[in-house]
Amino acid sequence: MLVSADGTPIIADFETSTSAAPATTATTTSIVFGAYTAPDVLVTGHSRASDMYAFGVLLARALLGPETSPTELAAALFSTAPPPPPGAAPALALDRLDEEQRGLLALLLGSDPNARPSAAELLQTPLFRGRPRIRACVICSGGVPLGDGLECAGGGDAEGRGEAHFTCAECFTGYVASLVGDPLSSVQRRGAAVLCPHHTPVLGCQAPPFSDAEVAAVCEPQLFGRYVQQRVELAEMKMEVEKAREFAQKVARLEAMDERTRRVETCAMRVRDALNNACPRCKAVFEDFNGCTALTCHRCSAGFCAWCLADCGADAHRHVASCARNLAPGHDVFSPMEVWVEGCAARRRREVTDLLRGLADRSIAHDVALKVMPELVDLNIADVAAGFINHRA
Repeated sequence: MLVSADGTPIIADFETSTSAAPATTATTTSIVFGAYTAPDVLVTGHSRASDMYAFGVLLARALLGPETSPTELAAALFSTAPPPPPGAAPALALDRLDEEQRGLLALLLGSDPNARPSAAELLQTPLFRGRPRIRACVICSGGVPLGDGLECAGGGDAEGRGEAHFTCAECFTGYVASLVGDPLSSVQRRGAAVLCPHHTPVLGCQAPPFSDAEVAAVCEPQLFGRYVQQRVELAEMKMEVEKAREFAQKVARLEAMDERTRRVETCAMRVRDALNNACPRCKAVFEDFNGCTALTCHRCSAGFCAWCLADCGADAHRHVASCARNLAPGHDVFSPMEVWVEGCAARRRREVTDLLRGLADRSIAHDVALKVMPELVDLNIADVAAGFINHRA
């Protein structure tokens, strides 16, 4: 038994609750706390039911005194003999037990291990229900109220174990801090999730990851922000890998085409790129912004203009204020979203027209215009390609 700083008793070990070696017929000498050993251990070995017997002995001694014999108590609980005559001292002070306590002790100290309640069932009895639930942290082994940490959902492994594992708030915070320092390769292997500390090949917990809400409830906001940022970085890495894969597929398709088809496909790709609102430096696509049209790329930190997509180095504010494409009232750097959307449509019309006009072969321009027409229709600028389709050379 351990006692915490606030006086809460913690059961640390039942001493003989786990068998150290297989049974043997050899004569040995063993020093154990025999009073806590269930009778069935000699027949079937140690089990969770024998653990509950040991807890029954502990409960009996807490209620009746440290010298209480479980054998005598079990005999008294199950005895059908009449009570001692008035004035005679009883062997055990059973009158100190109420009916609930007597019933629990009878179940826990009974000879049938299958009749003993589990720990979970015991917690639902009136004697324990509503009391603070104490858990031993799997990292520091300290006894902590269940509400001062996180417990995984439990999960079976190859040996059929499925216990839930508890981590106190202090240890869980340190655990998450160690995870956010992992390289992205390690983050990718665990899916950027926070798993139970026992989720290892040796310990074998297969519980699902903790939810973002659970992690946020325990960790400081700054640490939780680093955890979220790590997930963002992993998502961006996956996007880069996917883009590289798609690019390789495009190159392979182009190499398999004849010269004319390859030229049409290449020009169509350039038109599609021009339709994107993207960073001019790293080509990261964006859809909207916070109102200021002097943008900073979230990926490469380039400063660029939201109107003409010009790369402005580190800061685009001076350029935006004088940009010829700026449609905001007074050339302000802040713009209503609908005005910026109008400016985007104008930029796309201008760039698509320039690309198609730059194709000397009018039949190539015709085929390119047809190929990108679905995207132009979606953006309500299909009219810019109409002239190239209607005037095929």
